[in-house]
Amino acid sequence: MKKLDQIKRTIVCIFILSSFSFLTNCEKENAPDSDMKEFVNPMEFVGVLHNQGIDYILENYKHSESPVSLEDQVIKLANSFISSYQDNELVYNSTFDYDELGIMVLEDLEKKRISFEIDFSNKFGRKSLDFYNALLDIISENINSASQLYAKVNELETEINYSSLSDENKYVLLTACSVGRHSYNYWDEFLKTNNLSFSVKGDLIEELLNVDIKGSIIGAIGGAIIGAIYGSVILPGAGTITAAIAEGIHGGIYGAVLSSAFRLLEEIV
Repeated sequence: MKKLDQIKRTIVCIFILSSFSFLTNCEKENAPDSDMKEFVNPMEFVGVLHNQGIDYILENYKHSESPVSLEDQVIKLANSFISSYQDNELVYNSTFDYDELGIMVLEDLEKKRISFEIDFSNKFGRKSLDFYNALLDIISENINSASQLYAKVNELETEINYSSLSDENKYVLLTACSVGRHSYNYWDEFLKTNNLSFSVKGDLIEELLNVDIKGSIIGAIGGAIIGAIYGSVILPGAGTITAAIAEGIHGGIYGAVLSSAFRLLEEIV
């Protein structure tokens, strides 16, 4: 009987220890709710720059020029906007060939989704691709509700931040989230001047958002290929980041601005 009691106590101890180990591992992967609610995306400034960049291109685009020059003109204007931030090492990289990056972004923007996803997965991994697709799903499911879309995107940002992804992958995805949220606000305000039905407006905003987010990812991939900065960079509110992350941010900002303006001007020129 004593032996049976000992076996029972042993089993109970093993169960308790196993449960504690499981919960501890879960906590490492997912931060407590109280901490997660306090997360603020350090890439918030990217979305702000994205909206400013679109304004700059739309204000300076010369509609009288031949439509054939659309691609070249938009690339030049995107380059001009980015170069106005030469003193900001997180926005502008003097070693970049922005003409080359611009051509790469617009070419890859035309890729079919499956082809783009293969490129994305090869560069950042399957888990990052799942987060990217989750962002697109949030946009599709909440396109008619700004408050719900913002809340869901913030939840995804928090999940990305506390995930086991590398810092480089996190910053690329957080950049895309920032672009998506600010892009929604921009296009919603922009299209209010048009007498479109709500459903049509929603469809157009979703299309533009997908282009903006895709552009930020393409730019991040291209930035990592073309960039050539070394050492590290200080990101306000997040501390020191590596050169690889900074290159992805450079490309992500540029790619989002360029793809947004180009897609809209394709429609209205």
